[in-house]
Amino acid sequence: MTLHGTAEVTIVIADDDGLIRMILRRALATRPAVVLEATTASTCQLLVETRSPDLVITDAHMPGAPFADRLDAMRGAAPGMPILVMSGDQSLAGQSFDFLAKPAELDDLLSAVDRLLGWQEETG
Repeated sequence: MTLHGTAEVTIVIADDDGLIRMILRRALATRPAVVLEATTASTCQLLVETRSPDLVITDAHMPGAPFADRLDAMRGAAPGMPILVMSGDQSLAGQSFDFLAKPAELDDLLSAVDRLLGWQEETG
C-alpha cells in the first residue's frame, strides 16, 4: 500500500498498558511516523508541549489528571492537533473528539490515523 500526501510525522501514544503501546507502535510502523510513548498523563502533556506532535492517540483512563482536564490541557498547548481517544468506555463515543472503542481493530486504527493526518491510499 502506498499513501498519498504522506510526510514523516510525530505521533504520541499515551497508554499505561505496555502491551497496548507495543501493538499500536507496531501497527504505526507501517506509516512514516516517529512514535513517542507516554505512560502517564503528565508525560503525555510534556511531549505535547515540547515535541509538537501531529497526533496524539490516548487512552481515556490513565494515571494522573482526570480525562477532561488532560484533554483541555492538550488542546490548550496544541490547538488544532488531532486527538484520537481509545477506551472501553463506550459513553465517551460521540463527544468532541475522535474515538475508537477498545479493543480496536488495527485496520480501524490505521484508517483513523490516515484520516486525521490527511493521508489517502493511492489507487493505481
